[in-house]
Amino acid sequence: MRRKKYQRSDQNNPEMEWRNFRAGEKEVAQPVVAKKRKRLLKKRAFESIMPNLVERIKLYTLQRMSEEMSQKKREKYIATRVTKRIRRKKCNVNSNVSQAESTKHLLRRESAGFYK
Repeated sequence: MRRKKYQRSDQNNPEMEWRNFRAGEKEVAQPVVAKKRKRLLKKRAFESIMPNLVERIKLYTLQRMSEEMSQKKREKYIATRVTKRIRRKKCNVNSNVSQAESTKHLLRRESAGFYK
């Protein structure tokens, strides 16, 4: 029989806290707060990991790629490399569908000179 991931302490009151019983954890958190916190953590993880990662991948790209490669193609290649790397690392945050989107957004910001 599957174990319940979340157990509601009070079925009638939606404001009651959720308890997570997985792996013996007795962590108590309001669902909304937890969601916001997770989003913030993810954003912070991206912002801390991005500048260094982009620079490393750019260097690697320039070493491997020929100069004839167009700027647009090179940027697209770098973007895919970064998304793949981040998906692999998962940024120490639970992976999500929007991760690739966030990466592209951050890459755009990076190329606009936000992280200089």
